[in-house]
Amino acid sequence: MSWDLSFRVDAVEAICLCDAGGCDGSETTVSPSEAALYVSLSIGEDTGWGEVFCRLPGFSHRHKARIVQDIMAPHIVGERFGHPAHMTLTLSRATHRLALEAGETGSFAHTIAGLDMAAWDAVARRL
Repeated sequence: MSWDLSFRVDAVEAICLCDAGGCDGSETTVSPSEAALYVSLSIGEDTGWGEVFCRLPGFSHRHKARIVQDIMAPHIVGERFGHPAHMTLTLSRATHRLALEAGETGSFAHTIAGLDMAAWDAVARRL
């Protein structure tokens, strides 16, 4: 039995979640339980979800949301991939130099991992 794991990315969204009273931009040492970043990846009628690692500093969820929306999404929205791993490889190759030059290898790896989770989730929902 073989499954069709190909997909076209229609939309990517980064969603920051915070406990009440947080997320006003002033946090510097927020507890890891107070903020989270989730990404949604839409392929046709199916949407997959992934989580991006955001521990400290307290604003990392907003910073990584910008990386998802401004840097990662333009590389994949509207593109067709034969397999979720192909999308992950595309993102890694497309952003490798920028991640090194910006000193943000961890943040870029975290956002790619969240998008990878979302791609697998979306494809699994379609099967």
